[in-house]
Amino acid sequence: MRGGARQAVILAGGQGTRLRPLTLARAKPVVPLLNHPFLAYQLALLRAHGVSDVVLACSYRVDDVREALGDGARLGVRLRYVVEDEPLGTGGGSATLPTSPRARSSCSTATSSPTPT
Repeated sequence: MRGGARQAVILAGGQGTRLRPLTLARAKPVVPLLNHPFLAYQLALLRAHGVSDVVLACSYRVDDVREALGDGARLGVRLRYVVEDEPLGTGGGSATLPTSPRARSSCSTATSSPTPT
């Protein structure tokens, strides 16, 4: 990334109802995939592209996410948490984020990512 933002926002507040029963005991972002929390793969991909500061917008089982990922140091990123007081619905976590133009960005989905460290 040349001269671009080095920050990202991940909406990670869903209950993961389509993944039940896996999400009855843990938050969807930390359901293990090959012995790593699912979200660790996304964080590794962001890190590989020069993103070092990530905000997680959470609402469901936030303590699970914090316990699994902490401050992100062992994954090579800085993690910050924005917690919804009450669930705001699909994409609702974006309403809790700063409104500066720098905080807004477009999103893309990657189909392959590095293995988390």
